[in-house]
Amino acid sequence: MPDQENLLERALRLAASEAAFIPEFYGTLLDADVFVVGRTQLDADGHTVDVVAKPGSHLHIQTARHPDGAEVIPFFSSLPALRRHIAEETTYLRLAARDLFEMTLGQDLLLNPASDHQKAFTAFEIDDLLRHGLPRSGDQEVIEKETSVLLGQPAEYPHDITETLSRYFETEPRVTAAYLALMQIPDRDRAPGLCVGIVCDPAQFDAISPAVGLAAAHLTSDERPLSVCLVDPKTPGTPGDYMLEETEPFYRAPRTPRTPAPPGGRRVFGKRNRRAADA
Repeated sequence: MPDQENLLERALRLAASEAAFIPEFYGTLLDADVFVVGRTQLDADGHTVDVVAKPGSHLHIQTARHPDGAEVIPFFSSLPALRRHIAEETTYLRLAARDLFEMTLGQDLLLNPASDHQKAFTAFEIDDLLRHGLPRSGDQEVIEKETSVLLGQPAEYPHDITETLSRYFETEPRVTAAYLALMQIPDRDRAPGLCVGIVCDPAQFDAISPAVGLAAAHLTSDERPLSVCLVDPKTPGTPGDYMLEETEPFYRAPRTPRTPAPPGGRRVFGKRNRRAADA
């Protein structure tokens, strides 16, 4: 672990080793200050300049070439992280990560290049972060009419998913319990998919459900889809009825919320695409 690790660096390290911490990483990033190699029109002596990003700001930010040939903007979690990457004297800027994303919208970025823990951001991912606070792992669907739904339990229980989500729920006090089922809508689905039902304040469901999908995204695919539904005894006629009446929760919140201890090992998170490599 690096000396004097700041909150963003800790969040990045934990997210790289355990998917349950990925939602927390994005929240920490959006509230953090970051560093870029560059200058304003006024400074040329290499000193730190605090930048308040706003329309009309004139910044010159250095870009770089990713190993796959794509142009990216490197940015850094701290000044020591920047200096580890660039040995020579250079001008640099400090600004809010959210402001950097807004000012460079449409471009790919790379956090802490050449470090043990780095993260590539595509332009689409950044747009999702600014709009929703998290990358969207799927689309929300509202069933508008009475629909036949088949529910059951998987022959092979997905312990990898339930264990990962349990660790995430330990960091999310708004979720008090979680269930799992196989669900298929015959008019829509060719095969059953996994459905996680969460017990929470219905008013909070839309804010929580994207993070649930994100925490398990590395364990799902088109062949192994995952959906999230609300389990609310006050809302009958939903998959939550089956979960409450026929199954036991795979997660129950402890009386006192706690932060789980991070596991050992390292794993880089993020998915490869044609313009940006894995984080």
